[in-house]
Amino acid sequence: MSYWFRLAVDTGGGEEVDAIHSFNMTSNVSPMWTEALGRRIRELDGMPAREAEPVLAEGVRRMESDFGRYQEMDPPNGWGDAVGALDVLRTLRDGCRTHPAAIVRMSY
Repeated sequence: MSYWFRLAVDTGGGEEVDAIHSFNMTSNVSPMWTEALGRRIRELDGMPAREAEPVLAEGVRRMESDFGRYQEMDPPNGWGDAVGALDVLRTLRDGCRTHPAAIVRMSY
């Protein structure tokens, strides 16, 4: 299973466009995200980017400050790793900073 992430902007008329390219990551790194964010990443689904950005920024800070601990959480099956998990958080954080009116969307 994997998560697909995107930041959606309502263009009016009920249509959404992606503010950043959609991307995915294996759900095997979910424990890392939960640890770093202090909540399950799927709880950000539907959240305005301006509200999600500080949560993501704190998660990035936590992962960067104790990266070795997150590397120890790398899935034993080799699908996903702390490097990729951190990259997802950074990409979402940066997208939320750039597009604060967007909505975080994910499917899983």
